[in-house]
Amino acid sequence: MQNKTRTNLVQQIDGCNVQKNSLLITHMGQEGVAIKGESGRVLYFDLYLSDYVKEVDPESCPRNFPPPVLPAEISNANYYFITHHHLDHLDPVTVKEVSKASPKCIFVIPKAHVSILKNLGINDSRIFPVNAGKVYIIDGIKFHVLACKHEEFETDSDGNHFYVGYIVYLDGICFYHAGDTLVYSELINEVKSHQIDAAYIPINGRDYFRNEIDLLGNMNYREAVHFIQSIHVNVFIPCHYDLFEHNYENPSYLVDYLYQKDRTQKFKMMVPGEKYYYVR
Repeated sequence: MQNKTRTNLVQQIDGCNVQKNSLLITHMGQEGVAIKGESGRVLYFDLYLSDYVKEVDPESCPRNFPPPVLPAEISNANYYFITHHHLDHLDPVTVKEVSKASPKCIFVIPKAHVSILKNLGINDSRIFPVNAGKVYIIDGIKFHVLACKHEEFETDSDGNHFYVGYIVYLDGICFYHAGDTLVYSELINEVKSHQIDAAYIPINGRDYFRNEIDLLGNMNYREAVHFIQSIHVNVFIPCHYDLFEHNYENPSYLVDYLYQKDRTQKFKMMVPGEKYYYVR
């Protein structure tokens, strides 16, 4: 399968001069995304840039498309946010390669999963543990950590949440990465208290048959539409719907439903490797 989008992607991100009140958003596939603000800092989220799931379980489905960039090419990562421990969000291959290519990168991760990074050889000084319900500031970047209901809430013995989402303020722009989650009332109330510029939200849904093969689900496209209407986001970016054949949703259903419900809502469908320059 030929990769038409990978060439010079990191160099293109580095070469983009982001102006005030703007954000460069680069879709990396599944829930992987990079954002760059006016200061030039680059934040990555939930990268899955290998075929590790298939390597671990040969019976599982391979990727539907190649990664838009190789993890060893990511030399510009300042921060790497991880929402939870599932392999398509915390990919050991990608984490190790990015840690080498970007030796100053800090990894932001739920406290419940810190041991995974340590086992991958990530030094304590590069790990920034977080927990849901907290607000953190790192290098002037303020972010709120939200509990995610990945079908259910799950915590370790110390009460640290397994699944989280992030509301990140980067150079004055508010970016929401929902992680893997269903909609619940407290989540709506928390997110709508912020003025979200761009929201990155899963739409793959869930069902009995996927549960039977241990696939935890998320909100579906209908729920996602009503969710963004409730939280009042400027631009909605759907994700987590196309990487694996057994966990797929047709994005045209979302477009049709959104068109029925709110023709004024701005949204952006992105293909892996595509860059979107957001201006408030």
